[in-house]
Amino acid sequence: MIYEDGTIAGHPDPSSNKVNPYNLLNNSGYSKEWRTRIQSKSKFRSEIGFFITKGLSYKASIAFDANMLYSMKRSKSVSQYFATGRDEKGNLIFEEKGFRF
Repeated sequence: MIYEDGTIAGHPDPSSNKVNPYNLLNNSGYSKEWRTRIQSKSKFRSEIGFFITKGLSYKASIAFDANMLYSMKRSKSVSQYFATGRDEKGNLIFEEKGFRF
């Protein structure tokens, strides 16, 4: 996942599709989504009858629908390293494997 000194571990072959899942979850960023849905409907009925048009009425309906999606994405690229061995003091020797995520 990560080396003992906190260095981000990567796959020895950066061209492969293999990804360190720990680093993918903790070092790649995040995204958030907010969804809103509004639905409304109104109906009206009215008698408009006068002495000439007795019994005349009308009906009307109005509807409003809205679907909204807000999304925010934050991502970052970090260098990943692969330990190739140790030096004479016992410290790890790293080879940079490029950026991933």
